[in-house]
Amino acid sequence: MDVLAVQLLEMILSNRNNSLTSLERKFSLTKGKLDYRIRKINQELQLNQLGSIKKVGIFLTFDGEEKKIRTYLKSVVAELHFSDEQRLIVLYLAVLFHHHETLQSLAERLKISKNTVIKDKKKLQTDYLDELQIELSFSRKTGFFLKGKESDIRRLGIKFIRKFEDSATKLKVILQVIKMDPQIFETLKQKIEVLEEDLDLEFTEFKRTDLYLTIAMCIYRFKQGNTLENGLLDGYIRMVEPDFYQKIGTALSPFLMGQDSINEIHFISIQLLSTNLIKIRSNYQDPQLEQEIIRFINSFEVLGITNIKDKCQLEQALYQHLIPAYYRIRFGLPDNEVLSVKAVDDYEYIHPLVKRSISGIEKYLKITFPEGELIYLSIILLSFVSEELEKQTKRTIDAIVVCQHGISVSKLLFGELKLLFNNIRFAKNVSLREFYKEDLSQVDVVFSTVPLKTNKEVFLINHFLSNEEKINLKNEVTNRINFQPNTSNHNHQMVTQLVNIIQQNSEVTDLQRLVDDLQNYILTNNVTLEVNKSQNDPELAELLPVSHIQIYPKADSLAEAIRIAGKPLVNQGYIHKDYLETIIENYDPEFPYFVIAPGVAIPHAGPEDGVYKVGMSLLKLHQPIHFSENLTVDVIVIVAPKDKKSHMKAVTKLYEIAKEADFLANIQQLTYEKEIQQYIAKKG
Repeated sequence: MDVLAVQLLEMILSNRNNSLTSLERKFSLTKGKLDYRIRKINQELQLNQLGSIKKVGIFLTFDGEEKKIRTYLKSVVAELHFSDEQRLIVLYLAVLFHHHETLQSLAERLKISKNTVIKDKKKLQTDYLDELQIELSFSRKTGFFLKGKESDIRRLGIKFIRKFEDSATKLKVILQVIKMDPQIFETLKQKIEVLEEDLDLEFTEFKRTDLYLTIAMCIYRFKQGNTLENGLLDGYIRMVEPDFYQKIGTALSPFLMGQDSINEIHFISIQLLSTNLIKIRSNYQDPQLEQEIIRFINSFEVLGITNIKDKCQLEQALYQHLIPAYYRIRFGLPDNEVLSVKAVDDYEYIHPLVKRSISGIEKYLKITFPEGELIYLSIILLSFVSEELEKQTKRTIDAIVVCQHGISVSKLLFGELKLLFNNIRFAKNVSLREFYKEDLSQVDVVFSTVPLKTNKEVFLINHFLSNEEKINLKNEVTNRINFQPNTSNHNHQMVTQLVNIIQQNSEVTDLQRLVDDLQNYILTNNVTLEVNKSQNDPELAELLPVSHIQIYPKADSLAEAIRIAGKPLVNQGYIHKDYLETIIENYDPEFPYFVIAPGVAIPHAGPEDGVYKVGMSLLKLHQPIHFSENLTVDVIVIVAPKDKKSHMKAVTKLYEIAKEADFLANIQQLTYEKEIQQYIAKKG
């Protein structure tokens, strides 16, 4: 059984809510490859009389004893086989941690032939080492060793450590390959756990193994005389208290001694600071960065035509996230959690607004956020924009959420569950370690991304929930917990009526099965409709029908232009006329943030200023109007936001097409309202 098979089996054992499609996404497998893997796993399970994996609809389950399978998994770790890609990684790690490796010792360690070691060495050199100017060399005196910049050698090691999929076997596999003394590893682990307390940090459960191995790698390299280049860690903004580094030095003093140890302590500090956090309780804050975060939030609100209620909480969440993000970007440290956001509602509309707002933070920190890091920031913003329902039914169930995926993902998951179950009171979001310290006397149910040992009702979930997973989860929760008496009674009456109709017109051979099937159908249908409601935010073309578009020769003033542009929305009941007066009254030509592109403006106020339903209207002027001393506008789009986000899909699309170089010229050439509508529909 290879490493991937073990990881798949562990994943299926840990979470019975994993669908086939979610496993395909998780392990980047096609349907055919996943089916093949499951068949191979079943062959081994059946050979050892452990039962087999069965497909039940879109889910997977077992017909064997879970305890026996877990015992078997522990026994096969020593016999794991590596894929071609994994062999390159473990070959590198074996040499990284130990000089004096010979061809024979590597072949024995990796359980492969000497010829395979030679072949893998060439592929490793070509695929990874050449571009970093690292050389995997060999001499009879020293065995295999790595030549190149020590910082590059270690960064690749960190990347490889993090490349292994997180699982219960990960640590055992790597320790087996690198031949680390278990006692040294256990001592180091204890030191890091104490450091978490001393430094007021808490790392995600999935990152701690990476952290232990990375720090162990630094210690091993240092003891072998492989020191870092001087000046490598100069010129970065320190976002923590000055005694942060001293505490790390004190904790690791048994491992790091001598003059060069200062560089090592700083490098290890960077690893700690670049690791995704669940929380940081430090009181130290960089005042300039705080100001840039506030500007970032304000810019996002303006661009998104939204208002974030808990700004202080958002500022803190962003600051906590920016600490590890900054160190990762500044020092080129890889992040092993590549987030797939395909299943995240509204992400694609939030993300462009984040990209447009981030420049101030980038300028101050002197970094450029890569796409992967921007994803985290978008998720944090989305978690605050996804507003809770104000008028919720009375909640009767208390729940907490356990998530081990860092600040951004945890906050989004917590918000999504609150929206999905508006009659469950979600008290808080906690880490795995916090959960076992928590007073659970007032908790009825737990939603968790990791398996738990508790007598509470637990629902295992993925950290991102697709529509399919939301529907299945809502079904499962509704079936296992009866907290919707009104809905249940209504469904019961409907089922009774349908059964009566069917019995009058046909012979029913299994009445109970008919009742169960009808109940499941109605419940699934209701849940599907409910989950899909949030997917129906209108497109740009929907909000700008022909009746909302006008063409005028000119307007005598900015105020008149805004009133003319908003007239269709007033006449058709989208807004009160005072909404337009609020826009005019609050507009400051010194700060013309309404102007989003040359010649294009989107005047707007807030939902509370007289918006009845989400809408837009467009006015094209033959003679442009001044929005400030130096800015003229030909196209005015009035935006009426009913809430924080239902308009964002349309607004983001408008930004996208308005910034095209030929947008204004194309609009100016169009003569009729219908032509403008067709142009926008084609673009959107």
